[in-house]
Amino acid sequence: MRAAHIVIAALAAALLCAFALPGFAQPDSVTIGNPADFPGGLKRGPVKFNHDAHVSLGLDCTACHHRYENGTNVLDPSELLDGTTPGTCDSCHGGDKPAGGLGLQAAFHKECIGCHAGHGPDPKIKGGPRACAGCHETK
Repeated sequence: MRAAHIVIAALAAALLCAFALPGFAQPDSVTIGNPADFPGGLKRGPVKFNHDAHVSLGLDCTACHHRYENGTNVLDPSELLDGTTPGTCDSCHGGDKPAGGLGLQAAFHKECIGCHAGHGPDPKIKGGPRACAGCHETK
């Protein structure tokens, strides 16, 4: 019986590490919207994205990061940790020929608006910014 408890505890620890470490591997906060990425200029300031706040809501990496093939997100979160897939929006959606035809601003807003619009996908989640100034820094 004691051996079974040890095996169960080891499995629980392995699962905890597998699911918790990706969130810890990311910086606490990143700035999205470097003015250099927008040749036409920015109407609003950049966004400070807080990884910890989003992970604490139960979101995993693929809630924001993606690589689509035939309409399905096939990104394995471990790719973000080992560096084989760039983790920033502008790595795919910046430049002259952005992925999916969406430039950085359009891609970023499309990804975030679903939860940050007036009625997000889960009405039980409260407290997320709803207005532009809630995410964008004041210029």
